[in-house]
Amino acid sequence: MSSSDFELASQMQTNLGNALDDAHRWVEAYDCYQEALALHTNNGVAAGCAARMLLRVERLGLLGHEHHLHDVALRLAHRAKTHRNAVIKFAGPRAADTFDALPSAPGDLMTVRPPEGASEYERFVAHNRLALSPVLEGIGHDPRRWDDAHISTLSEPIGTGATVPPLFAMFNVMKADYLVARELLFEATRALEHDLIAARDTGLYMDTLDYALYGTTPSRLVLAQRAALDLLDKIAVALNEHLSVGIKVKKADFHGFWREKQDSAKWRRALATNVGQGNHALIALSEIAADLTDGSQEGADAGLLHPAKAARNAGTHRFVVLHDASVGDSRETEAIEHHPIAEFQRIVMRTARLARAALLHFLEAVAYSERAGHEDGALSADMLVRPHHEIRGEH
Repeated sequence: MSSSDFELASQMQTNLGNALDDAHRWVEAYDCYQEALALHTNNGVAAGCAARMLLRVERLGLLGHEHHLHDVALRLAHRAKTHRNAVIKFAGPRAADTFDALPSAPGDLMTVRPPEGASEYERFVAHNRLALSPVLEGIGHDPRRWDDAHISTLSEPIGTGATVPPLFAMFNVMKADYLVARELLFEATRALEHDLIAARDTGLYMDTLDYALYGTTPSRLVLAQRAALDLLDKIAVALNEHLSVGIKVKKADFHGFWREKQDSAKWRRALATNVGQGNHALIALSEIAADLTDGSQEGADAGLLHPAKAARNAGTHRFVVLHDASVGDSRETEAIEHHPIAEFQRIVMRTARLARAALLHFLEAVAYSERAGHEDGALSADMLVRPHHEIRGEH
């Protein structure tokens, strides 16, 4: 690619980031801005937009790490001011003036750095931006438990009792499921990169003469994608209980959770109340749901993320067969979907990043609902919930 090609690709990533941020999907937007800067380091627009967004997230104070967010934002704002001419060229003088007004501090842009002496797995997580934490740049995490996103506080009526609210258990399970999906993705990726596809595979498979790959490595990819996307339905179930939406538990799913009717723009009543109070994380999650749909129920085009949902449905209810060279001459059947393995790897990575973003937005939604509940001035008391590993006597 020529320098102009990299510049154009960087602008495209910046525009995508802006569109995602407009939909309150700031986690995905930030990844787009970082990709834009990786493609073209002088992209002051991407740096300025990222800085402004992080400062907004910091002010909300819903996910912790405020000092870290602030530090990264200052460096990004400085990059935007340093490349003011580029900002004027691509976004105009008004955008440059907006970025000039941001607080800033000199310093190299932080990169996602695993700990010194990090394992191959830690480097994989860092490089692909898959840590379950709101801030990935720089150092500032527990060297052992760096997936530190968690529910910080919950409020309940005093008469509820001394047991821990079930939402803690729900998020613990969702986090663990995500980490397992991430490990499966890493193990499959490592096996493909190091030509270890058949390592530790005790299965005997009969060849289908169509360049298909069989064994634990392709199955890890399929299972990782399923596990990551299944988290979205769990998010709907958890929010249904926490916000008292009123859907029967067995009927709560991510696609149908948000609206009274699928062909209507009307929010469910409990969700409308929260959105009206400024709980924008719910909007972000509903936008993700819209992006996953095939559009048939809404009379619209399929969303950009629909291939991820289609892959999950095929892997769950039918069969996915992956091919290493090309999709060969396979006998046609509706029961099997065939994918080149490189293409499917991209779908799995995108799904994993989407799951990370959705889990962080879930925590935002819970934190904002808690903040809104405290504003009524009702009598409250704290219940200390300790980390699981401390209770178990682990380091």
